[in-house]
Amino acid sequence: PKGTNRGYMVEWNFYDRARSSSMRVLDPERATIFYIPTFTSCWRSQGTTRREGGESAGKRIQQMLKDVTKLPFLQRYVGKKHIWISAHDMGKAEPLLAWCDAKDCSQSSMDITEMLAKNGTVLANTADDLEMQRDGKPGEYGFNSSMDVSLVCNGDMPLASRSRSVKPKRPRRYSVFFAGRWDENYIPVRFIAIRSIEKAKLQKPTSFNRKIKPEAYEKGLADSELCLAPRGSRVWSPRLFEMIWFGCIPVIISSGYHLPASCFFDWRDFSIFIEDKDAHKAGQILKGYLDDPKRLEEMREKVFKIRKAFMWNDEETVGDAFELAMLDVYLKQQRRC
Repeated sequence: PKGTNRGYMVEWNFYDRARSSSMRVLDPERATIFYIPTFTSCWRSQGTTRREGGESAGKRIQQMLKDVTKLPFLQRYVGKKHIWISAHDMGKAEPLLAWCDAKDCSQSSMDITEMLAKNGTVLANTADDLEMQRDGKPGEYGFNSSMDVSLVCNGDMPLASRSRSVKPKRPRRYSVFFAGRWDENYIPVRFIAIRSIEKAKLQKPTSFNRKIKPEAYEKGLADSELCLAPRGSRVWSPRLFEMIWFGCIPVIISSGYHLPASCFFDWRDFSIFIEDKDAHKAGQILKGYLDDPKRLEEMREKVFKIRKAFMWNDEETVGDAFELAMLDVYLKQQRRC
């Protein structure tokens, strides 16, 4: 449901902006892109178990595609020029194919689904470059960075608005900040990285919090030099964009994550990358950056320069997350990135 998760709500942010956008045309013969409104997060939540939720999302997508094929454009372009959203962790392949078996899906509907999977563009939070390397059909039709678009996976517009008051020269009290679960048995890479950082001899204190109030969380982002952005249950996490909004240099620990706007920005200019396999070296790696204040200052200036591109807005706004996604769609569908 709308508003229940700041990452999942982007499917609604996109829908609202697409309907009101000056890019929209009412005559489909004039269209260069066809948006199929899908809401995998909403549909997934309608089941009490993962299987029920997955089946719900799969059936709703099949019904949506059945309705779309009443018009000639999907078949005319063999799935090309068509885009859809999957904000849920299921990503691309699972809602399209995992819940479609012989009992529920005819050969014709499977042909349409595979046409969209191969030639269309999904705008997804779970933008996992390694998905296509895995075995089985979900891998074969997984996220394809040459065609698909990684979404700015945080639609919390009030929080983004509050972050605008944070200025580049603000003093930073903490060296490294993280808020969230980092139990050893939950997502091991988080635990390993934090333990490594705790052992490093950093000049400023760290702030690692399993539970924290919203006000303290925002202050922690604004008061820290570096903020950890490790993977969640999938490669993405809405925390990544919150730290950018508040001017905290992100430390991305999520191998395979195809980052939003990679066609336009070199993320290494304003982020630090640590491969999952190197999480145990996090303390040593970050100490090298923290011991170089000039380098951090230059990276932070770039964070503040680009942060507006990673914010969603209700109204048409030049260069925001919606326009960034549409520009990415254009490059993938028309010119290739």
